[in-house]
Amino acid sequence: MAAEREIDLQRAESRILEDPVVQLVSGEASKRGLKVYLVGGAVRDHILGRPHKDYDFVLDKFCASFLKALGAFFKTTYFPLGKGERVYRLVKDGKILDFSLLSGNDITEDLRRRDFTINAIAYCPRERKFFCHPRSLEDLREGRIVLLSPRALLDDPLRILRAFRYMATLGFEMDEDLYREIERKGELLLTVAGERILMELDEIILSPDPSRALWAMARSGILEVLFPEMSPLRGLQQGTHHRRDALSHCIAVTILALQMAKAKDPLPFPEDHQDLLVLAYSCLFHDLGKPETLTIDQDGNVHFYGHQAVSRKKAQQIMARYPFPNQLKQRILRVIEN
Repeated sequence: MAAEREIDLQRAESRILEDPVVQLVSGEASKRGLKVYLVGGAVRDHILGRPHKDYDFVLDKFCASFLKALGAFFKTTYFPLGKGERVYRLVKDGKILDFSLLSGNDITEDLRRRDFTINAIAYCPRERKFFCHPRSLEDLREGRIVLLSPRALLDDPLRILRAFRYMATLGFEMDEDLYREIERKGELLLTVAGERILMELDEIILSPDPSRALWAMARSGILEVLFPEMSPLRGLQQGTHHRRDALSHCIAVTILALQMAKAKDPLPFPEDHQDLLVLAYSCLFHDLGKPETLTIDQDGNVHFYGHQAVSRKKAQQIMARYPFPNQLKQRILRVIEN
């Protein structure tokens, strides 16, 4: 179990009220008689004392002049997200501000529709008051990822990957009930847009420590849901020079390579995120061709002659399904084939 964290709501409230984005949004809302709540991850991160760049706000009613005023300040314009969604977004200098309209009769009812208990938290600057699910603070304190309702994964299957991301970025443990739900419903990820999946995968890879998340994704079968080309690697033994099967080997190599790159040990490694993504995906996909190229000689030695070319072809298939940027894709393929 993760170590318990100190939860000090007074300090969290001070951080929220001193946040320039919150000050701006709440000030513009007050001018128009709007009630605004900061919700979800931004509140969670303020409580944990973590940096963040994304803000989710809930409004009690739609007000175009409010969104236009914020857009003018940030020198950008707001735009709606999705079809039929009552969510509006502003993007400026790496910060993302999302505004949704209140669901249900009040903020407490709105919070019941969220993904995990650790995100079912809101703060109202006007009332100077926190609102949260009964388990939210306890789960934050104990570092536990708990599903808010049985429908949460059905409503948005991307939450499956988000749970693994929180393992990597927050260092939290996944609740056993959530883990079993993910094992049962992992195939729902096939209904999610590729760009959304790739964004979550990239965040896991670029997190300070993706190891626990990647191993958990392998154990639960989620890696093979996303990349069925990896399924034949499970249980594939590689001879006396390897202690792990090919699937575990690919994961272990990916983790070790990222650890060495981030530590710049034994060699300096660029801090560019694209370089880390090239390294990680190249390691993850580098042995995809081994099942088809397996041979055993007369002495019982295992060989995989030409597996690099087959691995490259399979990696190309994977990256055709997900919107990898072309330059990133070409760099990954060059590493795999060499």
